[in-house]
Amino acid sequence: DCEDVKTNGPQDSRYDEVQDAIDMNVQCMHLTGGDGFATMADGYPQYIFSFADVTGVPEEDVMSAGVLAAAWPAPAIVLDEGKDFYLSLTNVGMVIRPDLFDPHTVHFHGFPQSSTVFDGLPESGLSINMGASLTYYYNLVEPGTYMYHSGTDPALQVEMGLTGAIIVRPPDFDAGAPDAYRA
Repeated sequence: DCEDVKTNGPQDSRYDEVQDAIDMNVQCMHLTGGDGFATMADGYPQYIFSFADVTGVPEEDVMSAGVLAAAWPAPAIVLDEGKDFYLSLTNVGMVIRPDLFDPHTVHFHGFPQSSTVFDGLPESGLSINMGASLTYYYNLVEPGTYMYHSGTDPALQVEMGLTGAIIVRPPDFDAGAPDAYRA
């Protein structure tokens, strides 16, 4: 998990990355993919698919914390250029629609991938079945604003809410500047 990466460094056999364990320039996040409800402007609870941020939740509690926790909008992923990013995704399933047992992925649009296995497209990467997790690795080399979504059935999943924003801040980002983006 992310704390293991921060403490001990990535395992070469798991991530196939050579990295100096002393320089842990790492950011981590843990999302779940599943269903839930968003409250509309008129107070109506709308059924959605989306992601939920469970960063910091103990691994043994992620499934229960992620069930019906889908957030709208999906959690923004705010990162700093030059860092390694480990994103864990757990598929908690669709509680309200148990007939839907689609796998989930995270596909970053326009983002340079470290490997096609982390691209989030089922034809070139790994899909995550219900009850399973996968940790993606990204080398943050280009600042900018991107989007992410589940890539296994984008026509349905994006329409239902499995999409969010990614902001990669440049090294000279100044949060105190008047025109700076604040996440």
